[in-house]
Amino acid sequence: MMTTYRSNTFIPTFVTLSKDFAEKAGFTKSCTDDFGRLLYTLAGQEKKNILEIGTGFGVSTAWIISAMSKDAKLVTVDIDQSQVKSAIEILGRENVEFLCGDWKDALKRGPFDLIFADVKDAKKDNAELLFESMSIGGLLILDDLTPEEYWPDDWKGKPDKIRNFWLNHPKLAASELLLNPREAVIIASKLSV
Repeated sequence: MMTTYRSNTFIPTFVTLSKDFAEKAGFTKSCTDDFGRLLYTLAGQEKKNILEIGTGFGVSTAWIISAMSKDAKLVTVDIDQSQVKSAIEILGRENVEFLCGDWKDALKRGPFDLIFADVKDAKKDNAELLFESMSIGGLLILDDLTPEEYWPDDWKGKPDKIRNFWLNHPKLAASELLLNPREAVIIASKLSV
């Protein structure tokens, strides 16, 4: 029998509301609760300027705002206007700025102490631009990584551009963490060297 702890069952009210809304809309790309709890933990640190790339229906946004301090500022951006409007309805507040458009437009509000990037273009194709928007000591978290043992056959033996950039960058302290058997994340901190 597995013991239940608050840390592996807790779901904030705003997260439940956002998950319900996303489910009713047929949106299936929201973050998992395992990842949400990690994001909640990181957002609960003293971070003043937070960026989320890929708002969706606001499930990960809800995890962040449920933990961040009242004097912190969250900028969240998504390309889908209807999803951004839905997230605003549930999660709109003074210290959260919702943007609709290209994620790169949000970077002028940086540098950021915490970045959650949930868009392939930011994680992979424009990784250096994302790196430059991190503050010294700032954290970056990337989700939706498949552990190598579960890669499809056509991926096997090929380099992973996302892992290669973020895990080998000389100005980052980075680790890949397994959240559950099929879900991995990268957490990186920008070094002052």
